[in-house]
Amino acid sequence: MGTFKDFLKSKTFFKQLLRAFVISVVAVLLLMQLLRLITRHGKSISVPNLVGMELSEATDLMIEQQLSIKVIDSSKYDPSYPKFAILDQSPKAFKAVKAKRKIYVSINPSGYSSVSIPDIIQITKRNAISKLNAVGLQIDTITYIPALGKDMVYAIKFEGDSIAIGAQLPRMSKIELVCGDGSRTKVEDLEELEENM
Repeated sequence: MGTFKDFLKSKTFFKQLLRAFVISVVAVLLLMQLLRLITRHGKSISVPNLVGMELSEATDLMIEQQLSIKVIDSSKYDPSYPKFAILDQSPKAFKAVKAKRKIYVSINPSGYSSVSIPDIIQITKRNAISKLNAVGLQIDTITYIPALGKDMVYAIKFEGDSIAIGAQLPRMSKIELVCGDGSRTKVEDLEELEENM
């Protein structure tokens, strides 16, 4: 009976070792060729520039290019682009991708989203402007009326009509603030002012 050391020096061991090496090399080469076929190595498509295109036009182009399109966002309105135009895409234009890859796009909605008018009555003009800008509204004009509080907001108007707290307006709307000029000093004058509003 031979020892383990004798077996490691035998022809049988070297034949088995050579067979295992050859089988491993063949298996690796076959696996690499199979992966190359599955992943379509070396075959790519350049992503077209979709920014500014309308969604329907971009969808047709994607079908021609053997790519697919998926809308992921449509909340950021940009007035410099037409409605439903593509604002951004991922992957970016001219990147090499495989066929049937999804291209994610953000589209321009039909208009600004609506925001609620915050409670700015009976606070200073400075604080009111800050709150309005924070929700996305712009100040068009500031009108002063004879009232007790100087620079205190007494009313909000949109397109000439008074609007209530919590009313919905399109973001970026221009509103008018009605503020006091500080010229009245009597409480009776304030009650008269409230009746006129």
